[in-house]
Amino acid sequence: MSVIDEALGTDKTKTIGADKFPLDELIARQAEYLRSIEPVEVDVIVGEQPVKLFVPFMHPNEFDELANRNPPHRFGAVDIPLWFDLEGVTSSYPGITVVSDGVEDDLFRVRDQEAVYCWPELYKVLSPEDRQSARMAVWALHVWAPDQQRKNAAAKKSEGATNG
Repeated sequence: MSVIDEALGTDKTKTIGADKFPLDELIARQAEYLRSIEPVEVDVIVGEQPVKLFVPFMHPNEFDELANRNPPHRFGAVDIPLWFDLEGVTSSYPGITVVSDGVEDDLFRVRDQEAVYCWPELYKVLSPEDRQSARMAVWALHVWAPDQQRKNAAAKKSEGATNG
């Protein structure tokens, strides 16, 4: 205890965090929420064969790093309300898997004795409609879902204020 705390009769080791919101609990709840987010399934056609893409959720810190590498286009209508280039982020999005005829493929191939993630190659050959579906999956995971979480929390708070 410092001399000032002793003179005033306060002990900061006992008062720091007291009478404040439960930070540790809220962080734990948010981490649990983030872990609970399921991949988005996207039906596409590749080589005339229907396949499912599974677009996983990226932790917000990792997503921000990817978004920062893909800044929005100044005049791109899609990018204007976003803080990133949706096309660039989607075409380089990590961890996408494909399921076809019950077989899951992580899209890694060995080329020149190196593991290469082939999603960017696959993305380039998808039809415009299928690329749009993949972009919407990324948008849903990182723009729409957090917005819905905020709206739900605000509605609960408003409902609690009305009922309380």
